[in-house]
Amino acid sequence: QIIGTNDAAEADQFTMELTVGETHFFRGPPQFDALRNEIIPALYAKKKRSRAIFALSAGCSSGEEAYSLAIVLREVPTAEPWRLEVTGIDINARSLQKAESGVFSAWSLRDVPDADRRRYFRIDGDTFHLNEDIKRLVRFRRAALTDAALDTLFPLGIDLAVCQNVLYYLDDAARTTVVCALAQSLALGGYLLFGPVDHFGEVPGCTAKQYGEVVVYERTGPVKASAP
Repeated sequence: QIIGTNDAAEADQFTMELTVGETHFFRGPPQFDALRNEIIPALYAKKKRSRAIFALSAGCSSGEEAYSLAIVLREVPTAEPWRLEVTGIDINARSLQKAESGVFSAWSLRDVPDADRRRYFRIDGDTFHLNEDIKRLVRFRRAALTDAALDTLFPLGIDLAVCQNVLYYLDDAARTTVVCALAQSLALGGYLLFGPVDHFGEVPGCTAKQYGEVVVYERTGPVKASAP
């Protein structure tokens, strides 16, 4: 079937209207506490030889989560320079356009302390412009998580994948596909973190660890492909 320009435009419009865009910086305080206190320090210890950490924000919407990951990764003091790279993936083109601008409203920063607002943003009236040193750590790609091709997008593997409150909106088959794809995208020893409403059981190839109320999955073995 040949899809015309109008058909593609209508499909894009439908996607933008259908997808849920609710997000803000440091959404899910328990998750970010686990990242700051447990997961990211562990990653720095594991990756001290390569001094490179690659992170993924899956279903990144307008970019707040991806930039939040970049900020917490940058917070760790290091004696030598590290390569830090965060990729945000979403299917909504309009959301990604906003994410790339790095300009946000006070509503997006409602969980950000005043000191961090002044540290990481340039304030212009009612808008907040993210500093370039954080923006340059993050890139955005348009892709559907259900395509299950994340391991080909990241052939070297992801050290940290965060997928907050995305599984909740998927049916069982799509949820299984996305979880398997995320697990396959992880490098050995990498971590996978879901949101508080994303209840899921075992993750293939991963071992579950509990940090307070947060469950984190560490890639410890091979991942078998999910059934179609």
